[in-house]
Amino acid sequence: MAFMNNVCIHRIEIESMSKPIRWGIWGAGEIARAVANDMRRASGGVLHAIGSRTDKSARELASAHGVQRVVTDLEKLIEDPELDIVYLATPHHLHAADAVRCLDAGKAVLCEKPLALNAAQVGDIVASAQNAKRFCMEAMWTRFIPAVAHALRLVREGAVGEVLSLTGDFSYPVTFQPDSRFYSQALAGGALLDRGVYLISLAHALLGEPIHVQARARKAPTGVDAHSSYLLEFANGAIGQFYSSLSVRGTNSFTIEGERGRIVLQEPFVCAHRLLVEKYVPYTPTGGSRSTGIAARLKAAAKDFGLHRRLDGVRGVRRHLSAQSFPFSGNGYQFELDEVMQCMRAGKLESTTMPLADSLAIARTMDRLQVAWSQ
Repeated sequence: MAFMNNVCIHRIEIESMSKPIRWGIWGAGEIARAVANDMRRASGGVLHAIGSRTDKSARELASAHGVQRVVTDLEKLIEDPELDIVYLATPHHLHAADAVRCLDAGKAVLCEKPLALNAAQVGDIVASAQNAKRFCMEAMWTRFIPAVAHALRLVREGAVGEVLSLTGDFSYPVTFQPDSRFYSQALAGGALLDRGVYLISLAHALLGEPIHVQARARKAPTGVDAHSSYLLEFANGAIGQFYSSLSVRGTNSFTIEGERGRIVLQEPFVCAHRLLVEKYVPYTPTGGSRSTGIAARLKAAAKDFGLHRRLDGVRGVRRHLSAQSFPFSGNGYQFELDEVMQCMRAGKLESTTMPLADSLAIARTMDRLQVAWSQ
């Protein structure tokens, strides 16, 4: 009898692992549509329900993906016993309350970035996830994009030596509309929360939480930061220089500089398909010649003042610069969806790639940046 019981338990476990994970999306805007489109590229998930406070948009999205269950109330969504996890694609200011409601109802959560508006709200979400013993993750899809994951792996393996400098921006101009999610203070708009969070998150993934921060912001008429810049100092002495903007078009790339090389995630770095890797040997001065001849002294002077060094540097770039492509179909959300489902099937409550502790640390950094530019 004990043997039969063990067989039954094993069969249940196998069925649980092979059973599709049923997703609900709360919100029906641009991000929700992109995630829904990528759901078919993920492994083992099914879009079970669509919910939005706006019935028309919810039905349009559901119809586009053959989803039968449509709701206009979050409570109706999370009371569904067949639903496993909710993707929260609501505006920033609703993330904390919506995430806590889902977790308290026993549903796993994948929540759009930023996970919440500040560290206190993120702390509330973390506490709810821990109390409910349900999976929860900030939907920082950038960390799961193949090119970005490869860059992080190269850094961990020491491919460019110790990282000493990070630079990047996320800046695309958006027409000023006071009531839009980009510019409305009531909707928690602004460049930092909408775009800068990607830069801060990637910096944390590389070097951890900064020990010092500085920030400046140019405010829109609504009071949110239309353009903000950030200077971060890390424990190893590395410096990160970033800016995000709703006003200008930047390079939208991210550069990692190490002692022996650099890695450039090309535009748009948040979902990069391509990166550049440059490896080099630091210049070592050879010292002046002891010859007293004019020709020898000129040659030594030229070398000492860097002429040969600059030429050698150019040659070095040509010899050691490589471009690597990581093409993928769709928008790129399928990679974070796969991560979530793998974690859930393994019984994990968090992702090691995007743990809640990271989300909390990122929120603390953004709190500090907003304080810094207000001083």
